[in-house]
Amino acid sequence: MKIALSDFKIENLIEQNKLVEAKKILEELKPIVEKVNSDNWTEDYKATLAKYEIKINPNQSNVEVIKNAIPTLKYNEQYEKADLFYSVLKKQAIQKNDYKNALYYEEEKQIIADTLGNIATRGKIAELETKYETEKKEQQIVLHKKTITNKNTTIALLSSLFIGLFLIVVIFIFRQKQKKLKHEKQNAQQYTKQLLEKTEEERKRIASDLHDSVSHELLSLKNTFEEKTNLTNTKIDAIINDIRIISRNLHPVMFDKIGLKASVEQLVERTQSVNDFMVTAEVDYSNSLSNSDELQLYRIIQEALSNIIKYANALAAKISIEEKNNCIFIEIKDNGKGFNVAEKLNGKNAFGLHNIIERSRAIGGEAKINSDSNGTVITIEINK
Repeated sequence: MKIALSDFKIENLIEQNKLVEAKKILEELKPIVEKVNSDNWTEDYKATLAKYEIKINPNQSNVEVIKNAIPTLKYNEQYEKADLFYSVLKKQAIQKNDYKNALYYEEEKQIIADTLGNIATRGKIAELETKYETEKKEQQIVLHKKTITNKNTTIALLSSLFIGLFLIVVIFIFRQKQKKLKHEKQNAQQYTKQLLEKTEEERKRIASDLHDSVSHELLSLKNTFEEKTNLTNTKIDAIINDIRIISRNLHPVMFDKIGLKASVEQLVERTQSVNDFMVTAEVDYSNSLSNSDELQLYRIIQEALSNIIKYANALAAKISIEEKNNCIFIEIKDNGKGFNVAEKLNGKNAFGLHNIIERSRAIGGEAKINSDSNGTVITIEINK
């Protein structure tokens, strides 16, 4: 690689008359050529050296080196360099009155000139043939393009018509599907909402029956005992208290009158006292939802707190309700152990989480659940 690159560089330097630099590279290259010991590279080197010597002094150049280089030049089709070498040999032969060799060199030069002429002629013929073929192909291409253009125009018009009809059909079908899906979604949401409302009505009825009927009957029973004992009173009081707790869980007392904010504060206070668990609440709410939607939101918070106490192993929880413009934002978070949300939702024991999600949808909201080792955060955004 070094020989090839150096040879090329020397040629350029000789052409540019930078003979000092050319000589320096020739001297550096000589031991490499000898080391490689290749006939081809040796001959190429000698030819380059001969050209350098001719450039320095055509009259004093090494005849033997030039003669030995010519076969390699012919073999490599370097006819211009061979022509130069024959000119030098011819000139030196004339100077020595060796007209026989001078004539021989002239004949060789003529052969090379003819070869170069043939090459040029073949190149010219090839160029003309290429030009003719190119023009012929261009004419064919123009004619072909016109045919294709006409066909393409027809195809484009038909395609446009077909695509237009296809798009109209697709858009029509898509819109019909959208309407159907929207209608089905509204029906499902309405059904869920009605189901939850009916459930709350039933809870309210059962809570009322427990409170107004069973509790009163137990109180009457307590008062009618002839022989009252502390044990009897204690047991009846415990039963009454359990019934009140069940009644309160079924339907929050006075919810319809005191509203969401006060009911949430009561829930927080009761959760802390009963479960010995720290819960805080920040409620910035101005009663913008309907009473039934407020009750569903209360149930969501109640379900979330129940899950935290049962499963989270948390030390504390926080409830935030904030009203902004046309939206209400709810956040319930804890510092518990967390869980894999996707895995849990796909499992069999995820009723509580699905309950939160479905109740949120029923009141026009969307619940998002994020959980990791630092705890769980449930966020709900409801459009008013």
